[in-house]
Parts: sequence; structure tokens; C-alpha cells
Amino acid sequence: MARLPRNVHKPGRSASCSLPLDLDAHYLALGDSYTIGASVAPEMRWPAQLAGTGWTTTRLLEALSEDALHPPYALVSLLIGVNNEYQKLDFSVFERELPLLLSRAVDPELHVHPPRAKGHGSPGR
Repeated sequence: MARLPRNVHKPGRSASCSLPLDLDAHYLALGDSYTIGASVAPEMRWPAQLAGTGWTTTRLLEALSEDALHPPYALVSLLIGVNNEYQKLDFSVFERELPLLLSRAVDPELHVHPPRAKGHGSPGR
């Protein structure tokens, strides 16, 4: 798990705008190749992530159903959807699956399964 610094500063802001965080806080990055940092050196990437190149919202939901997470997380980021567009999936897939992903990101122990829609499959696997 990634350890968060005690104070996280926003770029361009003074130290008085820092957000105090517990040093033992855990961070989880969920998403696609942007989350992985596909062109970033491995030692510079987020250490705790559930993400894959080409992943769509459907594939991330499948991975969340398959993989065991280890909460609690102080911070969970969700960056997904570009591959839905790139793979020309209907926008309704994103609209239907994003709330499920948000629910799972907020409560990692919640088990959600992607609804199956005709012709929607799981590209990017």
C-alpha cells in the first residue's frame, strides 16, 4: 500500500493549505493505463493499484469482483472511461457502470457485478 505523507500540498499553494493525513493511511488507485502510468517508470507508479491497459468500466468491475482488496483505504482514486469511448462502446454502458464503480470505490467490501448487456462484452482483456 502507498503511504501518504502527513501533509499533502496542492501545487502552487502555500503550506497553510495543506491537508493533514495519517501516516498510516492507505491509497488505492483504480482505473486504466492512465492509472498505471503506462509510460512512467515502475518505481514512480502508484504501488497499490487495480488497473490495466485497455480496461473499460466493464473490465474494472470484473477485476473488482475477482480480486481481493485490503481496506481500509484513506483515499481511493477512480480514473476510467477513456477506453469505453476508444472502443466505441455505447455511452449507456458507462452511465450504467460508473455508479457501480463509485459504490465499490467507496466501500471496497461491497460486491458489485457488472450488468450484462447484449453486445457489450468485456473488451480490453
